[in-house]
Amino acid sequence: MRRNYKNIKYPLSICCIITTIFVMLITLGYSSFLSTVTISDINLMFRLQEDIRITNISTSNTSNNAVSNYEEYNVHNINTSVTLPNNNSTITYEIEVVNVGNVKEGIFNINEIYKLGGVNTSSNLEIKNMSVNLKESLCDDNNSSLCKLGSTTTFTITIGYKTNGYNGTDIDYTVELDFDFRRMFDISYTSFNSTSNLPAEIISGDTLNITFNSTTGIPTSVSVTGATGNYTSPTLTLSNVTDNVNITGTFSTYTVITDNTTTTYDHTTLAPNTDTTFNNIAGKPRVVVDGNGKVISFEYTDTGSGISFAEGDSFDTGVDAFDSGGYTIHLKYKMDPYDNTGKMVISAMKKTNGNKYAGFSFNVYSGSRFYLYANTSGANINQTAFGTLLGTFNVPTGEQTYEFDMTYTPTPNKGIVITLSPCTSGSPYAATDNNLAYYPDTLEDASIVLGGSVANHNKDIETMTILEFSVTKN
Repeated sequence: MRRNYKNIKYPLSICCIITTIFVMLITLGYSSFLSTVTISDINLMFRLQEDIRITNISTSNTSNNAVSNYEEYNVHNINTSVTLPNNNSTITYEIEVVNVGNVKEGIFNINEIYKLGGVNTSSNLEIKNMSVNLKESLCDDNNSSLCKLGSTTTFTITIGYKTNGYNGTDIDYTVELDFDFRRMFDISYTSFNSTSNLPAEIISGDTLNITFNSTTGIPTSVSVTGATGNYTSPTLTLSNVTDNVNITGTFSTYTVITDNTTTTYDHTTLAPNTDTTFNNIAGKPRVVVDGNGKVISFEYTDTGSGISFAEGDSFDTGVDAFDSGGYTIHLKYKMDPYDNTGKMVISAMKKTNGNKYAGFSFNVYSGSRFYLYANTSGANINQTAFGTLLGTFNVPTGEQTYEFDMTYTPTPNKGIVITLSPCTSGSPYAATDNNLAYYPDTLEDASIVLGGSVANHNKDIETMTILEFSVTKN
């Protein structure tokens, strides 16, 4: 019994030792397994954030005896060998890219490496055309709103000779294109009039330049989250953007007070205070000033029957006509020129001495003509002639709805460009240099007036309905 007992006890001791070692090994293995899973999960998480890769390349087209000898691709680059025997030989490759991350991505740049006999050369070949734009989101071929995980983008790239790159003997090249894929960031806006023409995205590391205008509204200042930069009205510059961006505009806005019969606006104090009277007002003009209180934008768009001018009405916008900035004017109005012969549609005049005036005016000459005049400091606004005739616009007779557009460029290259429709002759018209020498550069306070001129109410418009009117500083 003892013998058997010994024989049994010894193997049991060995089993206990082996079992203990086995358990320890399992424990260590499990711990290692957990660590591996955790690290793997972390890698997976980062891959899901930003992961886009080339998944296929093929030759889609060749021209003028071009040959693609082979095509290879990696995650972010393609390698090919081409034979281009003629100056106009080209090869077009179709490239497939799949986004397996959860952010939008685009192509920041393509590094082009061309080799001739194994030696780098940059003077012969180039990308002639590409069917997608750099620095824009790559979205799914069949669903343009899908630009993240699961989107597949197929685009083409055409390789050919540069100008003077073909020498007639070197025709065999290896091509490597390295794609710099980067994340796309969203750009949002707050407090702007319109953002439809502003950029909605930017690629990581790029510089954002935005010039605001009368359509967007020109802010006196901007605040930005997600990036840093500089705002010098009307241009905003943000460098090295690496996050989503929000741009908030601050506007100094003054709105004309309106009631059923009267609208008044004093541009000198930016408060209602003049005897200007409009009938049947529809909508409120929007006036924007800069940090110094100068009017830089005046806008009115009809929301009903328009603004009806009666005899004696005129409207001073407060926008300086001859300072250093220049401006654009848009005016859509309804009128019968026959009822307004000798009257001013729009002008910018300043009294210089005595009863003398300088500036420009766009006038009704007869029932079928509009005239553009320039006045020197020696011209008398009360005399029959308005000044020096610059241009004549012949129009159909009877009441018409006209669209008048004008741009003014200040010194040193003074110039007025006007288009008018409908117009049977005379539009577009451009006056430059000598013609505009009549405009003294010292008329900073000669502001643009609609429906006549504050210089002389005898020439205010008789009857006119304003449908659209804007004056915007450049």
